[in-house]
Amino acid sequence: MSTAKPPRAAGPGRWVLGVAILVVGTLSLAASWERLRVQRDPSHPSASRFTSLIAPSPKRLAERVDRNIKVAVAELEDANLPPADRLAGFEAALREAESLIQRGLEAHPLDADAIAELATLHWELATRKDDPVRRQAVAGMDLAASLAPSVPGVQRRLGSLLLSMGRRDEALQTFRRSLELSPRLAPGIASDLRVQLFPLDELIRTFPPSSELFVALEPWARETGQTAKLTTAVVDHLEDRGIHADEPLIRVCGKLLLGDDNARELHDLLAAVPPLVTVQARAERDRQRSRALMGLGRHEEALAAARSAREQLPQATRYAEFLASTLLELGQFDDAIEEAHRSLSLAATGNDPLTRARLYTLLGRSEEARGEFDRAYDAYARATKLSPDYDPARRNLDRLRSPASAQTQ
Repeated sequence: MSTAKPPRAAGPGRWVLGVAILVVGTLSLAASWERLRVQRDPSHPSASRFTSLIAPSPKRLAERVDRNIKVAVAELEDANLPPADRLAGFEAALREAESLIQRGLEAHPLDADAIAELATLHWELATRKDDPVRRQAVAGMDLAASLAPSVPGVQRRLGSLLLSMGRRDEALQTFRRSLELSPRLAPGIASDLRVQLFPLDELIRTFPPSSELFVALEPWARETGQTAKLTTAVVDHLEDRGIHADEPLIRVCGKLLLGDDNARELHDLLAAVPPLVTVQARAERDRQRSRALMGLGRHEEALAAARSAREQLPQATRYAEFLASTLLELGQFDDAIEEAHRSLSLAATGNDPLTRARLYTLLGRSEEARGEFDRAYDAYARATKLSPDYDPARRNLDRLRSPASAQTQ
């Protein structure tokens, strides 16, 4: 007997949803702006009633709002529920989110981030381009931006709203302002713009250069075959930063150049960089130099650079792991095993299971290369126990289990 899932709401159901959202959105938004107006005016007769309210901190309210919005979306998309139940759950979760935002505004009338959240929420709830709710949402976002001209999160949210409205150039400039205030917002902004199919080279030209931006754009450039444009920008920025170049910038530069088989260019570029300020940057420069030298066939120099990177940050797992990998590649199996054990001891605390699974796999490869198949098997088994979905460990374990492998051992 068929157990097909109920279809998504369609036809009249969508019309009902649109009308319901419009009514709820219009009424609650009007009430929100009125409450905000009252609260910003101490002479208003109702002001004392609002200012006497006690609400949770803005951070806790924001977390609860985010949870309710996620619940609302999940309810609407749950095909296991009847359309009416999905709509009811969606509306209930959004009403709770609105209520939380309004409580926050009553206690903190100049909370620009909450105003921005409310405006964005109502923009998404509006169903028609000429909807008055949309006009009021824009007014609310303008208010939030004016209250917090130097708060990057508010500016970023304004950029997202402008993007939703189709105001492309304004959105880009607002995102630029966000990145000038906080480059750490780059991953989210890059993700938003990629969904909207913005040209990568336009973002490189428009946004202020930063390590965070280039790290966020690198996968995009790689997947779309546009690494040359990004590499040029990264190299220029690295040269401009000079002694102040940081670890992420050097790392993404190496990833781009070596990904395009430009080991010589990477080697020459890093050789020209003056002494760097931070030990993290110096260690990463040595790691990338080692990779470039390996690509050029200069193995002894590559190993020396890998050792230098490890020595500069002896407690950093990634540099011990890199040295172990380099030793394994050069056939120095005993030293590779010793360094792999060192990596595992460094990763004993504070690292996720996938990191330790990767390190056990490295140890297994080193033991296997030395001919210690039982030890290799044990290392691969530990890796798969830590992270069952880690393919390299699982494949190696399956290979050692096979009859053909047993005959060669």
